[in-house]
Amino acid sequence: MNAEGKAIWTTTVQSGKWQKTLTFLKVSPSLIWERAERPSSFAGNPVKSAFDLIPGGYGPLVYQGADTLLSAGAGFGKVPLVMGASDGLRKGSIFGGLVPKMDNNFIIPLLGTKTPFGTALGVYVGGVGYKGYGFYEEAKGDGK
Repeated sequence: MNAEGKAIWTTTVQSGKWQKTLTFLKVSPSLIWERAERPSSFAGNPVKSAFDLIPGGYGPLVYQGADTLLSAGAGFGKVPLVMGASDGLRKGSIFGGLVPKMDNNFIIPLLGTKTPFGTALGVYVGGVGYKGYGFYEEAKGDGK
């Protein structure tokens, strides 16, 4: 169902200079296919599949590099400063203060307390490091 509770959508689909307004109808797959004939759901990554179209077999390497760079840059995005119960404050932000995401403590939802200082930075460095290693392995494996 869409936002209006209907199974019919009208939207504009655009690819390059081509643009067309189309109407989509949501129906149960059982109205189209018998159970044995029904194709499996799409389980891929459309962005990664698009990178695979880059000539010369460089697609996976370029995708891994872009993923690493975007992940590294995400840590510098400014987010509201999170304060925890151990600070004597309720969950939320204080005075509209913004800090880099990698410097912001996490709140542990079930406990209502914040993680130790540096946890966010550790998670950030670990995640970017893992993606950087994936980029290295992709480059090494392709010999490029």
